[in-house]
Amino acid sequence: MNKSKPLIEYPSIVRLPSSMVEDAIRSAPAQVMLAGRTPNRDVLLDNNANAYLNFGGGINVVDPNSGATRPSTKADLAASARLCDALKEVSVYFRAVYPLDQPQKVLHLHTAEACFNNTAKPFLNGPESKWEVEKIIEILENHQPEPLPDGAAERIRSIVEESEKEVGVKSFV
Repeated sequence: MNKSKPLIEYPSIVRLPSSMVEDAIRSAPAQVMLAGRTPNRDVLLDNNANAYLNFGGGINVVDPNSGATRPSTKADLAASARLCDALKEVSVYFRAVYPLDQPQKVLHLHTAEACFNNTAKPFLNGPESKWEVEKIIEILENHQPEPLPDGAAERIRSIVEESEKEVGVKSFV
């Protein structure tokens, strides 16, 4: 066996010069602010602070009424956001479950809507395209801290519904 050759070839590995990596580390900011919906929910990340977040990315839940395991829904996502919003130990909300009852093409828009309306903490989402990012920014431009002004929730809902029409899908619920 030739010990100088790896057992598995990885032709797509990219090797960066150490100077490039070191320059990137040196240029990173000393602090990063994660903005909450209200300033009292902002989280400052620096060398002297810890921030905690919940698990994320679940696709199944145990139904609290029946005890049966089932695919997660937008309602489950909203409930988990409300729960984490109430837990002082959780600094940042990470989308705990995917809203699998929503069309894949607009799943992250429904995630943003559920999070914006159910937690004031900073939250993590994962839009997968420039189009989704633009739509989420549009939602942000129409979203205000509590209490929501008259018509704000309806406007956010209309952005999601218009986006569904734009890509030719309809919410399942």
